[in-house]
Amino acid sequence: MHTYLIGNHICFGQHEFINGANFASAGACAIADNNPSVLSLEAQLRNFKEVVSLLKQQLGDAASQILRNAVYLSSIGGVDYYLFDDQYPNATESEMENYVQLVIGNITNVIKEMYALGGRKFAFQNVGPLGCTPELKQWNNLTKTECWKFIQALARLHNHALVTAAKELEIKLPAFHFVLFDYFTTLMNLIFNPLKYGFKEADIGCCGSGIYHASDCGIGDYELCRNPNEYVFFDGDHLTDKAYSRLAELFWEGGMNVTAPLNMKQLLELEVQPSEIKKFREDDDDGASNDE
Repeated sequence: MHTYLIGNHICFGQHEFINGANFASAGACAIADNNPSVLSLEAQLRNFKEVVSLLKQQLGDAASQILRNAVYLSSIGGVDYYLFDDQYPNATESEMENYVQLVIGNITNVIKEMYALGGRKFAFQNVGPLGCTPELKQWNNLTKTECWKFIQALARLHNHALVTAAKELEIKLPAFHFVLFDYFTTLMNLIFNPLKYGFKEADIGCCGSGIYHASDCGIGDYELCRNPNEYVFFDGDHLTDKAYSRLAELFWEGGMNVTAPLNMKQLLELEVQPSEIKKFREDDDDGASNDE
C-alpha cells in the first residue's frame, strides 16, 4: 500500500502493501531525545503500529501472512554516535560502552515489539566507518589516511553489540530470522581500496567546500565534480549513487563475508509458514508473544 506522512498521521493510497512502506526519517536517532526535531525510532514504531492496525482492519486474517513474510530493514545509530562524539569528547571507555548498550537496547526493544505485531524476518545494516568520512576528516584536520579514532571505536562497539543482540533474539524468539549486512567493512574497503572497486577518489566529496569538500554542498562558494561516478562520497557524509549501488548489490546477494547468516535475497525468498509458528508456540517455554 502506498503510504505517505502528513504531520504525525499516516494516510493510505488506493493500493495495498504490495511493495512495502518506508518509515525512516533523516537524522533519526535510536535515543529519542538526541534529535527531537525528527521522527525518532520510537516515533517510527508508533507509525508502524498504526499501519499494522489499519492493515488488519482492511485485510483481516490475510494481514498476518503479509506481516509474517515481509522483511523489516533497519539502519540506525550513526547520528546517536555523532552527537555523543560532539558532546562527550573525553568519555571513558566505560561511558562509551554504556551509551552503546543504551542505543542497542532501544533498537532491540523496537524489534521485539515489531515481532509481537507479526514480524519474523529482520534485516540489519550495521553502523558505517563514521570516523573515515570526509566530514569527520575535515572537522578534525586529519590526513587522507587517518580516521577519527573516538567515533570509530564507538562504531565498532555498536557493531559487535548488534551481532550479539541479533543472535540473542534468534535464540529467544521462535521463527525469528535475520540478516546482518557489514556496512562498516564493505565501505572501509571502498575508502581504502577505491581503484579496486572502480573509483578514483574516496577521500574528497564530489560536492562541497573545504579541503575535503565536506560541507555546504549547494550553498555559497562550493565545488562540484564533473563525474560523480568516480567518487565514493558525494558530499561530506553521503555516498554517490554508484557507491550505494555497489553496496546494495553486496547486501542483496553477497557472501557470508559481508552479509550473514543469509543475504537479503535469501531472506526475502524465505517463507515462514503458519505451521512453523504453531509448532514453536507449542514448544516455546519462554512464552514468547506470537500475534498471528
